[in-house]
Amino acid sequence: MEIWKIILLSAMVPIFWPVLKDSSIKFGWTAVNYKNMYIPFTLGIVLLLFVFNFILLWPPDHLLAFMVYIVGIWSAGWIDDMWGSHYPKGIKGHLCFFIKKGEWTTGLTKIVLIAVSASVSLLLTEATMQIGTVIAFMLFVLSPHVCNSLDTRPLRVWKWVSIHVLIFLIFLSVKPVPGMFFYIVSAMGVWGYLEITKKGMLGDNGAALAGGIIAWVGMQFSPFSIQLFLISILIGITYLAEKISIHAVIEKVHILKEIDHLGRRERIE
Repeated sequence: MEIWKIILLSAMVPIFWPVLKDSSIKFGWTAVNYKNMYIPFTLGIVLLLFVFNFILLWPPDHLLAFMVYIVGIWSAGWIDDMWGSHYPKGIKGHLCFFIKKGEWTTGLTKIVLIAVSASVSLLLTEATMQIGTVIAFMLFVLSPHVCNSLDTRPLRVWKWVSIHVLIFLIFLSVKPVPGMFFYIVSAMGVWGYLEITKKGMLGDNGAALAGGIIAWVGMQFSPFSIQLFLISILIGITYLAEKISIHAVIEKVHILKEIDHLGRRERIE
């Protein structure tokens, strides 16, 4: 792979960001962050462009299945960003709200669309209904959901993805070539800079996409034991998110709080 192609495609996205940021403000693609600031929630589009450029450089196996899943979950998050409400919360919350009130929420649309995208993607990979397929489906559904739950402060999802990158570098059967490693580091750098400087936020669309990328890589390239490990973690976090909140847990556990504030300007008392 020619290095100039990697550098060119890596540079295209941050160059495009000012145009996207202005468009986001113009069309109202903004949300209030934890500091009560209106921030464009279009950082997910930045990640999506990085993904598209990545597949131009290194086309994955099962390309159609990958695109169905990635575009499907990003679209689900975008719908929730555009028309969603702050209540109800969580998978259980949306389901119970529908059962009790008979009202369909955008959050429920997101849940269904992610599940459908995961199912179609797995069918396109010619997966059969075995235990591995069930685990893959759970990974495809829960990983975007957990990233959405984490995305209440800058860099939380970024750190979550970084941890997975380290795990995958150790355990994946396929190691990234130097050019691929450079591209991934560039993408993570641009994402981290835009988020920590509060120029953009992931929104549900970006968080779901980040979780989807983790799920796809985990399903395609990690050993079954690692997939089981990831699923157990995802189930545990989902349970905590439904019962309490991820933010409350992080604030109560000192080491998690220290890691959470790492790189941000908030000072821990």
